[in-house]
This record gives sequence, C-alpha cells and structure tokens, in this order.
Amino acid sequence: MPVHQMILLAVAATAPAFAYLAPQGDVWQVWVVEGGGSPRMLTRDASDKIHLSAASRTGELLALTRDGRGLLLDRSGSVRETHDLGLEVNEAALSADGTLVAMARDMKSGPTRERQIWLLDRRDGTRRRVVQRGGLQRSPEFSADDQWLIFTAGPAGGAQELWRVRLDGSAEEQLTAGSVSFMDPTVAPDGSVFVSTNRSGDYDIWRVDGKTYEMTPAVSRPGPDGQPAASADGRQILFVARGADGSAVWVAEADGSNPRQLTRGGGEVRSPVWLTSAGRRPDAVPASQPAGSPGGERIAFLKVTDGTWQPWEIRPDGSGLRRIATLAQDISRLTASADGRRLLANSLDGTLHLLESGAAQPTVVAVEPSGTTDAALSPDGTQIVFSVNTLQSIDANDLWLVPAGGGKARRLTDQPFLQHFPVWATSSEILYLSGRGGQTHDIWSVDAGNGKARAVVGEGLYNFEPAVSSRGDIAFSSNRGGDYDIWLLKQGASRPEQVTTEPGYDGQPAFSPDGRSLVHVARRGGAARLVVRPLDGGQARELPVDADARLPIWHAGGTLTVASVARAEERR
Repeated sequence: MPVHQMILLAVAATAPAFAYLAPQGDVWQVWVVEGGGSPRMLTRDASDKIHLSAASRTGELLALTRDGRGLLLDRSGSVRETHDLGLEVNEAALSADGTLVAMARDMKSGPTRERQIWLLDRRDGTRRRVVQRGGLQRSPEFSADDQWLIFTAGPAGGAQELWRVRLDGSAEEQLTAGSVSFMDPTVAPDGSVFVSTNRSGDYDIWRVDGKTYEMTPAVSRPGPDGQPAASADGRQILFVARGADGSAVWVAEADGSNPRQLTRGGGEVRSPVWLTSAGRRPDAVPASQPAGSPGGERIAFLKVTDGTWQPWEIRPDGSGLRRIATLAQDISRLTASADGRRLLANSLDGTLHLLESGAAQPTVVAVEPSGTTDAALSPDGTQIVFSVNTLQSIDANDLWLVPAGGGKARRLTDQPFLQHFPVWATSSEILYLSGRGGQTHDIWSVDAGNGKARAVVGEGLYNFEPAVSSRGDIAFSSNRGGDYDIWLLKQGASRPEQVTTEPGYDGQPAFSPDGRSLVHVARRGGAARLVVRPLDGGQARELPVDADARLPIWHAGGTLTVASVARAEERR
C-alpha cells in the first residue's frame, strides 16, 4: 500500500475534498480524498501523470500525462475528453469555467531554449500563443474571473518573477521584482496570489495582494513548502510540504493559521487541487434544495406510459417528474453520459436511440452486428457497449463495443455461455454479467481497450444489474439471502454486505454521483416503485412515480430536454 494512503483523520469534521498526484508502483496516478476518508486512486492507466489542475466552476480535472495528453476527468475518474497537447507541454491549467487550457510549452528558438505560454480553446480546438517575448515562462494559472493569466517568468538559470497578462496577450505586467524566485502561483477569488518563494531562505508560501501587490508570508515552516492551491471561497490553501521522509499534502487557513497535514509522509505527492461539485462552490447548497440532493442531479428511468415503456426523469427529492421523450417502441434499457447531456435508449426490437439535449428528435444509431440488447453509453458519451448473439444458439451473447455514432462494432468478450448487462465502471473498465450455464450469473470485469476479463463476484449465484459508484463500490441484486435484495461490495472488500432486508423484490440499483446513496426498484405487491436509499443508514424514501418503473440511472448533469416532448407532460 502506498505510504500516502495513511491519512490523518484529526480534521475529519471539516476535512477538505481534494485530488493530487502520487505514484502507484512506477506510475504516477490521480488520487482523491473526500470526507476525511482514505485516498482513492482515480486513474489506473499506464501513463505517468506529471501535472494536475481543476476547474472550480465545473468540477472537472485535467491530468497532463508524460506523453503529452491532457485527460479531462470527472469525479468518477471517467475520461470525458482527451487532447493531444504535445510532448513539449509540461504544465497545463484549466480555466475556472473549464473552456480553456493554459499550457507551458518547451520550444527551441535557434540555439536558445524557451518556455512559452499558450492557450487551447476546448470549444473549437484553436491554439494561440499568449506571451510573445522570449525567456522561460512557467506555471500559468487563471484568475478566478478567467480574465487574466498569472505566471512566472525569467531568463534561463535566473530568478523567476511573478507576472500577469490578459488572455488576449495585452496588459502584460510584472508583479514582483528582486533576486529571489517565485514558483507555482495560485489565484484566490479576491485576486490575491499565493506563491512559493525563497525570499526568506527556504521556499515558503506567501500572499501577494491583488491590488497593492504587497507581499506577506502565509505559511512559513521548516523545509520547502510549495504548489499552493486556493479554495473556491478563498479561505484555505492546500500545499505540498517536504520533510526528511518525503512530501505530503497539507492545508492551512488563507492567513497561514492552523496548518495541518492531510497525507502522511514517507512517499511523494504533487499538484494538489480542490474538488468541487459542478456549478457551485463546495460549501454552497441552495436554500430550496435538501442537503445531499444537489439541484442539478436527475434520476432517469423507464415508466409504463400508454402501454409502452418510455423514458422519464425526476429529481432525487421527488420533484420535477417529467417525460424525456416519446419513442415509438418499447424501451428495454436507458443509460446516460456522466453529465446527463446524452441518453441512450435501447428498444426491445434492438434499435438504439441517442437523445441529446436540445435536439429536435432522437437519433437512431445503426450498428453492426444489429439486434442489440442491454446497450450502455460510456461516461463521456462517446462509446456504446452492447450484448448480442451472433451464433444463433441459446445463451451465446457476447459484448461488443462501437463509437456512439454507430458503425461496425468490435467484439469485446468471447466466453462460453451468456455475457450481458454491461455497465461502465470507468472510461476503460466495464462490468457485466456472465453465465456458467443454468441459473447463475457471475459479475465480471473487462478492459475496454484490450479485452482482458476477470471475475469480480464469482460464486455461481443469481446476481443481476451491477452498478459502480464513484468510490469504486459495486451494488447488485442477488438472491443469495433468499428473495432478491441489494448487496454492496465495497472497494477492496472480498465479500459483499446486504443493504436491503425487506420482504419482496429489490433490484436494479444505481448510485448517486457522490456514491453515498442508491436509487433502486422495489416491489412489495402491485407496481414496482423507485426508492432512494442513503447508504449511511438514513431513512429510505419512495419517489412519487404512479406506475411501474424500472432501470433508474442517477446522473450529475442538468435536465435533458428533447424538443419533441410536450411541456404539458411536466409536473412540478
């Protein structure tokens, strides 16, 4: 176990949620800590991560790999976008609104080495240089209002001073002057800059006033302190402190008071960033919205409507029940991208319908082989995995993978018996059900890239409808206790624990985006109902859906509207 996993819990009551880089074996990965818990590895691919940034308004993370790729990650670790930034890029930062990426690029200008600041616009892919003069420019960071870039600059081998420039390259201004060096700036909401500097001897964290440019020490401890990150409300800073036994992530109030260690030393960490929920500060909950039920979240599900199964949605607090789309066929399964902007409906006749926010009509996705069942959309909305039988024999379905635009699919599994009901655990890992013949369904995992498969829950029982949380926990329905109940296999555990114990059927679980609650189907006689169940032992509650419902999904994005749906069907 990596040393940094030994977390200090003294501040659990107000523990910050943050992400950072640390090695797992020989590969640097992204790790997250939430609620004072133990670190959770967010990425598992083979690429070294060399820099990490976060967008304070969207909650996205940008991980820069050693091979020059920028990975846009959500809180679950799903890769929503990949940008080829170039091998010459060694630092990359997201704007607060997530639309821009600032990059420090190592370039050659004749015999002279330069490091230049460039901007990438994610909306159209354009790139442009911001600072036109020579020298070494490092560590670009956006101001809280996304109007300025703060960076350090100086000659090769010389002191690095603090500068700022508007995004169009105008109004370039030097903020500090002297013979000392400044590193790793971060900008607070009030415009002040926290920076690591050696002006007092070893490197400490100092604050530069955003109006007067007056400098005051913030964190001054024995040993180097650097890589500060200001919280969204400006009240705290994360930073990396180095001691004789390695480096660790620390947090302090913005004035430097109450410094405390978050990860234990003895290893290496770097690039700490704050985790925020999309569209709001981490400490902000709308007054009209119950705690634990973020205003942007929706539960989409299938509901019997005029004799056919159709897609609907509802808020986790039970408000906003509305129909999403009107489709001609019965829908057998509904899945969504992580941001909720794309939904995929698989009809009973094997047709795939892609529903996109603002679209006039759903799009039919044609795939080969046809006749899809159990189709599931990837978290970034770019891939579809489905089950289909191409051998014309009983229980011979395999899993296939195809781009969301359709086309010829690639076979992903080739095992005996039945492989079905795939679920995306991450952007590269898929859970699914695999039979052994007879009445058994084990839970397996397959790598979406190389097709390597392994058993996750393989006890020869009847297990159904697995779901994976942002924490790596797996929920599923199983008859191992008699009738069908919800069971939970926590990350790292070898045995599942029972969640529901009521008589009757409980199944088809789906996790909330933060992994702390489930929505599932419950049947106690009569119609199947949707139940929201906190996993901390809180009170479960039934959602007001007045007909049979099935296969709920809980996504973090806003409501998806297809123009062909009449507004009169919405009930608030």
